[in-house]
Amino acid sequence: MNIAILQHTFNPTTMGWIRGLEARGHRVVSVVANTKEPQGGWPEDMEVVLVPDSVRWIRWMGKRLMPGRKSAVYQLPDPRLLRRVLTEHSIEAVLVKIYSLRNVLALLIALTLRARRVAWIEQVPPPNFEWRLLRTVGVLPRRMFTALDARPGGIARPVDPPAGGLPVITYAPVVPVQVDRAPIAGRPVRVLTAAAFWDPEHKRPFWTLEAARDAGLLDGRMTFTFTGLGREDSPSLERLRSIVRELDAGHLVDIRVNVPFADMTDIYASHDVLVLPSAWEQFGMVVPEAMANGMVVVASDVVGSVGCIIPGVTGELFRTSDRSDLARILGELIDDPTRVARMGAAGRAFIMEHGSPEVTARKLESLLGA
Repeated sequence: MNIAILQHTFNPTTMGWIRGLEARGHRVVSVVANTKEPQGGWPEDMEVVLVPDSVRWIRWMGKRLMPGRKSAVYQLPDPRLLRRVLTEHSIEAVLVKIYSLRNVLALLIALTLRARRVAWIEQVPPPNFEWRLLRTVGVLPRRMFTALDARPGGIARPVDPPAGGLPVITYAPVVPVQVDRAPIAGRPVRVLTAAAFWDPEHKRPFWTLEAARDAGLLDGRMTFTFTGLGREDSPSLERLRSIVRELDAGHLVDIRVNVPFADMTDIYASHDVLVLPSAWEQFGMVVPEAMANGMVVVASDVVGSVGCIIPGVTGELFRTSDRSDLARILGELIDDPTRVARMGAAGRAFIMEHGSPEVTARKLESLLGA
């Protein structure tokens, strides 16, 4: 089947879906409005077609009707070009990431073509203008929300209303691998914190280092790598560097600004623990990616992918507003290295069962009636 995934940018979160569908014999074309993501581009063997935003009066009107919304919400693609792309690629099924008017239009165009199998996918239930518009005009195809339960407990738990009863699927890691990790005994625990390059402020990467300080772990028992962090002049990056200087922790810290997505697998493989101390996180793709590579994940309890983390089994959660809770967890991991290895293995098994490219591809096929 020829399948199109329509989204604003080529977001790395859909790479696992694409690989899973391709492995099952489908052809997948990504239709995007711009090529800003991911860092370092995408694999050469993935088909990506650019249909840029072009309806300027919509942008003008959107800025006035929806002030404060991101411009992606109200930008629209050239409908003639979008229709031609779907036709020329003989698209039979369409997955639309709805979070903007541009994708509402894309969905309507897809419905007018031969692609009668159309599914609406989204990270979170969107009780917003776009949702109300679709409901009003009666365009509500089969839909699926990729967000997991906001509470810990695993992917199998039901999603809270208003998405109750809808199919649920997690983002799939791109390349789950089997990592042969060296025993931790006799060496430092290697900790990774990832802060998105496009909006790092809410990620609070400095919490990782401050919590380690609070727990007395800046004595060489842990080393720290920070990736992402936005521009070289971003406030988060400068604050982190300032804290490193204040703590005289330069020998323990490696800061890598905006690592290409394709290079992250090697970074996962060389670290033991992922700490994601975000104050807010819609999903957190690094969580299933790290788990698929055998890492233990320690995340704040507001991260959208907390459904992947069963506390004490596949990872740990700490109270978002309580840095001392994060410090406590880091101290416990240092005191019991065998627990790190055990939870890392359990986390990888959990992702392979619930969120591998194979599993998610089967769910997408079911959703599309393939």
